[in-house]
Amino acid sequence: MVKLALIVFLGATALSPPREVHDYDTPYFQAAKATILDKKSDPSARIRAMPELVARNATEARDLIAGTLRDPDLQVQRRAAEWLSAYGDRRGLEWEARCLDSPSCLEFPYHAVRLLGNSKDRRYAATIRARVTRAFQSGRLQAGQWDGSAEERAMLKYGVIALARMGRPEDVELILEVVKARPGSDFLEALGYVDDRRSRNILWSAYRSLSGVPTCSRAGLGVPALVPLARLDEEKAVDALRDVLRGNGTPPDPWENTFPSLCADRAQAFRALRPRDAKYAAETVLEIAGRQPEGPGTFDAWQALGLMHPEGYGPRVLRLAVSRGPHWKLVSRDVLNTVVLALDPELYDEFWASYDDVQVLGTQFGKRTQIKEGLGYLLFSGTGQWTGD
Repeated sequence: MVKLALIVFLGATALSPPREVHDYDTPYFQAAKATILDKKSDPSARIRAMPELVARNATEARDLIAGTLRDPDLQVQRRAAEWLSAYGDRRGLEWEARCLDSPSCLEFPYHAVRLLGNSKDRRYAATIRARVTRAFQSGRLQAGQWDGSAEERAMLKYGVIALARMGRPEDVELILEVVKARPGSDFLEALGYVDDRRSRNILWSAYRSLSGVPTCSRAGLGVPALVPLARLDEEKAVDALRDVLRGNGTPPDPWENTFPSLCADRAQAFRALRPRDAKYAAETVLEIAGRQPEGPGTFDAWQALGLMHPEGYGPRVLRLAVSRGPHWKLVSRDVLNTVVLALDPELYDEFWASYDDVQVLGTQFGKRTQIKEGLGYLLFSGTGQWTGD
């Protein structure tokens, strides 16, 4: 019986029409390459070529973009430095560091702080600390709460997160002082990198102040505090955050004649997930991704799996992705494929082998190179202001 089944399977495979494999990325890459190398092209065209290069061949794009750091147009230089910094490339990071204190060089200096912070390179910590201190001193403390300009607030936020990620002991007091001044709940993210009793005290106090009666449009379950507490391995916070992700105790998510959306607390929780959260959230998110029937949270869970890319989950996610064939209602095959790629690019062929109706396959070379270069998060929405690892 087993032999017969094997013969039938092999026969069906042999009779399956051959699939055409097409490289959709190279022509677009070559066109963008020609644009960025043409110094007579409009500067805006050279800027637009950069994301196209990264999307089509992130490996070769790096040096091409680096070649524009000496471009005569300052905006082209700036965008090149931003892209190189996203790679963690020293050439871009040094450009950002040099320009951090030059008003003529940077329009929004807090972007440089964010990019330098994402590198976690301590060589830039002293420069960032100086800018954080200056921004903190520029505001006023009213009833113990910091108040300053929107630009200085942004500098303060990205600066304390950057210092926290870099992990220098000498910066802990400054980080705690800034967060205790309550510029906003988004500053709490920094404390998820500061393993200190005082961090936990501040976060639990913030959790209580953020807690209330949630509605779909207004958060009330303290997610901005729960996320950094979970990252500090606070068990109660981990359990509470898992409940929010599952929708336990949250308002019903709307789904009437439209694509399902999440209410405020669940939306906050899913948007906050990063690779470091996989250790406590991956199983919960995989459970939500596989729920039947599909509903609010299905699409968000798949996005979160790709963004967290938990180690060793590739085969399990692949099995779930192909378990319903083409009959997923809320997740397209392209999204499923991208998530599987993000977890393990080697599973690409196995994924598409499950679909007999697909006769032309893309090589997905562009996506594979982004994953290889550590830029896989760019494949998922809502990660432009990347501050978590």
